[in-house]
Amino acid sequence: MRLSKNLKLTLAVTALFAIAAPAAAQTAAKKGPAATQASKPTMAQGVQALRDGDNKLALSIFERLGNQGNAEAQFFLAGRHLIGAGTPEDKVTAAYWYRKSAEQGYVNAQLVLAALYAEGSGVPQSFADAAIWYRRAAEQGNAEAKYKLGRIYEEGLGLQTDLDVAVNWYTEAANQGYAKAQEALGFAYFEGDGVKKDEKAAAEWFRKAADQGLAGSQTMMGDLHQKGSGVSKDLTLAVSWYIKAAEQDHPVAQSALGFLYSYGLGVPTNYDLAFKWYQRAADQGDRAAQSGLARLYADGQGVKQNFALAAEWYRKAADQGDILGQVGLAYLYEHGLGVKRNEVSAATLYRLAGEKGHMKAQARLGAMYFIGLNGPPDHAAAALWFQKAADQAYVPAQVMVGAMYQGGMGVPLDKALGASWYRKAAEQGDATAQRLIGSLHANGDGVPKDLVTAYMWLSLSEAGGDQDATKWKNYVARNMTPAQIAEGLRLAREWLKK
Repeated sequence: MRLSKNLKLTLAVTALFAIAAPAAAQTAAKKGPAATQASKPTMAQGVQALRDGDNKLALSIFERLGNQGNAEAQFFLAGRHLIGAGTPEDKVTAAYWYRKSAEQGYVNAQLVLAALYAEGSGVPQSFADAAIWYRRAAEQGNAEAKYKLGRIYEEGLGLQTDLDVAVNWYTEAANQGYAKAQEALGFAYFEGDGVKKDEKAAAEWFRKAADQGLAGSQTMMGDLHQKGSGVSKDLTLAVSWYIKAAEQDHPVAQSALGFLYSYGLGVPTNYDLAFKWYQRAADQGDRAAQSGLARLYADGQGVKQNFALAAEWYRKAADQGDILGQVGLAYLYEHGLGVKRNEVSAATLYRLAGEKGHMKAQARLGAMYFIGLNGPPDHAAAALWFQKAADQAYVPAQVMVGAMYQGGMGVPLDKALGASWYRKAAEQGDATAQRLIGSLHANGDGVPKDLVTAYMWLSLSEAGGDQDATKWKNYVARNMTPAQIAEGLRLAREWLKK
């Protein structure tokens, strides 16, 4: 579940200890004066002292009531010590009073005490103890505690990892309307962790959390509508969800908006807005946005063309392992744009991206080895990288693999295998490959000699704009009958209908 990777159970101090006193106490506080040294203090008077900003008076009231065993007063007293209000900050003393209150079943104290154990604040860090106190609060029906307990089970902190139990706690909290639990449950269904993978159910839970304003869930709703996963594919809806999250400064949503605006997906193409959203996300360290921003600088879209800034942003993304950042920076090094030309640096970056499966990077690295990288050509290395890209159906690489087998360059001579790679590229509509496979059929080189098939491929290549195809087609036609030419043209027309 992506939300809970690198779990850190943060201590929301203000929200936890500043919870308002019960309604009766609040009402009494409004009516009655603050406590005096002679009067018998009440919780209402302590709360009023807090409202009046008199931390010392509030502290004295909570101390007297806390020493008398009042769980609520103990909770408020702990809060004073935790932040140093009316007394020096003392987390150990705060933990002492939170425990006193928690042991009497005061839910809010149980929550804070659990958080203190999770963070090792005022007490030795112990997720096992944190789990104990979260469980006590959860068993009283507290949704936040159920969610936190679910996270502990998910990460196996102090307890054995148990995704099924985690999902059970998330479900209870989610059904109580707790937004973070709804989001966690969305990820559980989306990834199939602890439950059967169900993108529709994931979308339903993400929607509930998104409607409560959680930016992460709003971003996921954007992703789901963009891809049509569990919901209708609707780029307009995707954009609307991304905007909600982006306006909360969610970097992934901002990056997604930058992408959509730059390519006109779900919105009219708008490079100014693409630049705006990419910049905001990039400034937060989002690597995809950094690559997108670099591309805009390199292309001069939405901003004045600046290869130096393009290189700077590509580098930031590349340093985080972003494939597009690595490829973009490699291209700039290869061509000396915004940086000093450095083929070794380019090759290093292409290799990093190529090892992650980026087919264009693999092909570029193959081309650099084929020509010679700071030395003579290395056809064996070139063939290796071209093959990796060709295996992913990258047409330029398929053509090069075909040529290398046809010529025995870096690989054993195998004209039939070379022809098969030309055919793969030709069948994807590449005009160069169509001319090459056509010429092989014309000569019977690695394939059966077949003038009709040759004429078909050469006609397709010519239609695709290959200038040499016309010469080859005319050459082949001199040895064909009108009927054969007509058949070749018919086959070409049939192929185009596919």
